[in-house]
Amino acid sequence: MKIVKKETFYSSGEGKAGNGDWSGAIAEYDKAIEIDPNDSELYYARGYAKHNLGDLEEALQDYNKAINLEPDDGSFYYYRGRIKNELGDHIGALLDFNMSLALDPDDAFTHDARGDLRHNLGDLEGAIRDYNRSFELEPEMFYGVLDDPEDHYIRGLDRENLGDYEGAIQNYDILIKCNPNYAYLFKKRGISKFNLGDWNEACDDFNRSLELNPLDSETYYYRGLAKSRLGNFESSILNYSIAIEIDTKNANVYYHRGLAKIALGQNDKAYIDFLIAQKLGCIQASDAIKRFCEK
Repeated sequence: MKIVKKETFYSSGEGKAGNGDWSGAIAEYDKAIEIDPNDSELYYARGYAKHNLGDLEEALQDYNKAINLEPDDGSFYYYRGRIKNELGDHIGALLDFNMSLALDPDDAFTHDARGDLRHNLGDLEGAIRDYNRSFELEPEMFYGVLDDPEDHYIRGLDRENLGDYEGAIQNYDILIKCNPNYAYLFKKRGISKFNLGDWNEACDDFNRSLELNPLDSETYYYRGLAKSRLGNFESSILNYSIAIEIDTKNANVYYHRGLAKIALGQNDKAYIDFLIAQKLGCIQASDAIKRFCEK
C-alpha cells in the first residue's frame, strides 16, 4: 500500500486555499495533522483557512496549538491577535501584537495592525508611532498597494488631532491620488496646510474642494480665514458671506467676518456681525464689541 506523506496533503491544502476553497483546504490539513499532530505550520494553515471561513473560535484554537508547539514564531501571535481583536478581546490582541513584535520587531503588518488597535483604544500617539514604523518598513502599504484607503483617512485624522499636520497631509495626499474628485479630502488637506501657516496652498486646496462641492459652508469659512491671514480682507468677507448664505447659524463665521470688517475700518458693520455671533453663543464676540465698537 502506498504511504501518503503529510507534505502531500499539506501541498494539496495550499493549492485549495490558493483557489479560495477553504473547506477543501481544511479537509487536507486535517489529513496532514492526523499524520503529524506536532507540526505547528499545519495548525497555523488550518487556522488561517478557518479564519477565512469566519469560524473564529475554531481558528483561535488552531493558533493556540501552533503557538504551544512553536512559541518563538512571531507570525503566529500576529494572526492570533487578529482573531482576538475580531472577537472583541482587544487587550488580548494587543498583548499578542506586542509579543509578535518582540519576536520580529521589523514586521510592518504587525505594526500596522497594532496601530489600528491602538487607534480604536484611544491611544493616538501609540497608533501614530506604529503607523510611522510600518511606513518605514513597507512604504508601499501607504500608497494603496497593500492598504485600505479608509486607513489613510483614519491616520490623517489621528495626525491632525495630534497636531502632526505634515503627517496628516501625507495621508491626504495618498487619498487624493486614489480619489481625485472627492471634495472633502481637499478641504481636510487644506485645513492642515492652513494650520501650518501655508495659506496660499491652503487656498488652492479650498478652491479645488469648492469646484467639486460649491455648497460646503465650512470650506468657504476656512478659505475666508486663509484670505484674512494673507491680508485680503475683501475676499475673506466675500467667503464668509457665502458661508453665511449656506449656513446662517455658525457663530464663528459672523465673528470672523466682523474682524475682517474691523481690519477695513468698517466698525459699524462689524458691530452687527458681532451682535449676531454673540446671540449664537460666540464668547469672543462680546470682547470684540467692547474692544472695537463701544465708544
